[in-house]
Amino acid sequence: MLRLIALLTALITAPAFAETSRDCASNDHELAIKACTQMIKQNPRNAIAYYNRAISYTETSQHDLALADYNKAIEINPNYHEAYNNRGNIYMRREDYKRALEDYDAAIKINPRYARAHNNRGEAFENQGMLDQALAAYSRAIELDSKYARAYGNRGDIWRKKGNRENAIKDYRMALSIEPNNSLALNGLKALGETP
Repeated sequence: MLRLIALLTALITAPAFAETSRDCASNDHELAIKACTQMIKQNPRNAIAYYNRAISYTETSQHDLALADYNKAIEINPNYHEAYNNRGNIYMRREDYKRALEDYDAAIKINPRYARAHNNRGEAFENQGMLDQALAAYSRAIELDSKYARAYGNRGDIWRKKGNRENAIKDYRMALSIEPNNSLALNGLKALGETP
C-alpha cells in the first residue's frame, strides 16, 4: 500500500515538478526566480536551480544575489564550468579582473574546449591593456568555435588597436557574415572608415 501511495504521489507531482523546472530556466526572470527558489526549497543541493536563478538575478541587475547563487552552485558542484564563467562575468562588471581571470581559468581547466570562457578571458586581458594575451585568448575561442561572432569582433578590435587594419577588417567582416548586426564589428568598421 505504501508503494502505491508513493507511486501515486510521484505521478501527481511529476508534471508540477516539470513545470517548475521549465519555469526556473525561463527568460521571464521574475517567474524564473520564483520557480528556482521553490526548487531550492525542495532540494537545497540543486546546483542547476542556483545557477538558473543567478542568471535571472544578473539579468535583473541583482548582482550581489547572482554572485551568492553562483558561489552556491560551485560549492555544490565544483566542476560547474558555466557557473565559474558567469561568476567571472560578475567580477568583470566590478572591474575585478584578477578574480574574473581566476574564474575563467577554472572554467577552462574543467572544460578546455569552452570557447566562451576563452573569449571572456580575452576581454579581461583587453580591459587591462594586455593586448597580446587578449589576442591569443580570442584566437583560441575562434579555433574552438569558428562561428563565434563575438570572438571575431573582439579580435578585430585588438588588431585595430595594434594598427593591423587588414586583419581587423577581415575579422570584422567574418563576424558580420555570422551575425549581420554584430555591434563590435559594425563599430569597428566605422572606426576604420569602412562600410559594412
